[in-house]
Amino acid sequence: MAAVTPTSIKSFSIGDLKGTLAAFANTTDTNDTWASGIPGIFAVIPYVNDSVTTQASMGVGCTVSGSTVTITLGEDNTAVNLIVLSR
Repeated sequence: MAAVTPTSIKSFSIGDLKGTLAAFANTTDTNDTWASGIPGIFAVIPYVNDSVTTQASMGVGCTVSGSTVTITLGEDNTAVNLIVLSR
């Protein structure tokens, strides 16, 4: 587990919601954490942004505690994008 920093962050709006797209490099490992600093997170949509070789390597999930996101991967060293929705 390590703290990770996105390689890029883009913000957008969906009505009264704030959206953030955070891209992480292909060095992201399972249980890496991102201290996003985003208040009011109510949903995080993770997806693999990398070439996959097996069904297991396609898996990605995450948990949120406050503004910290913990990433869970089917295979370490995978590029991941997170769409974060907040109010």
